[in-house]
Amino acid sequence: MIEASHAALFEQEVLPRVEAFAIVGARAAVVLDLGCGTGWYLRKLVSRFPDLQGIGLDGFADNIRHATDLAQAAGLSSRLRFELGDIYGYEQGEPVDLVAMSRALHHVWDERSKVFTRLRDAIKPGGYAVIWEPCWPADRAELRQPKRRAMAFQNLSEHVQGNHFLQPQEIEQAFLEVGMQSQTLLFADGAEAVIVAKRDT
Repeated sequence: MIEASHAALFEQEVLPRVEAFAIVGARAAVVLDLGCGTGWYLRKLVSRFPDLQGIGLDGFADNIRHATDLAQAAGLSSRLRFELGDIYGYEQGEPVDLVAMSRALHHVWDERSKVFTRLRDAIKPGGYAVIWEPCWPADRAELRQPKRRAMAFQNLSEHVQGNHFLQPQEIEQAFLEVGMQSQTLLFADGAEAVIVAKRDT
């Protein structure tokens, strides 16, 4: 479902505007996708940059099986691997060049101190984190706009699960707390936010 509604935006707008992708894509780099789902994000990314390798991590075995099958069908299985695990307990070897999370951070926000420490430690010096989240507006009156109403209803369902959508400033602050500077790029008329952070040391 996320692939159907967001893959075109990622391919046509996010990929070209996020400079970190081009920087790591110009070399033999490794990208780690936390909460990878069916692996669509990594498939799009490694299809664009032929020197990239990708690792997808997800907590649902069905997603890992599906992601592995889709990578094989796309001829990408030599450059992609998918593993069962979660952001709190995965065992990582060497740090990677880029860590991505697509619409997954709000699910683990209650443990953000631990999550952002793990994010930072998973990235090589000079590497990047790229976080894509729905952009919860600072002014809730914006939710009355027709193009924002769906987000308001989605956030109600998130509350039922114990989650909530985030403002980009909250994510930027969480990066600051682990020593990483970040910037926010907005897409889809401001409804989608991509926060890019760099680990300098």
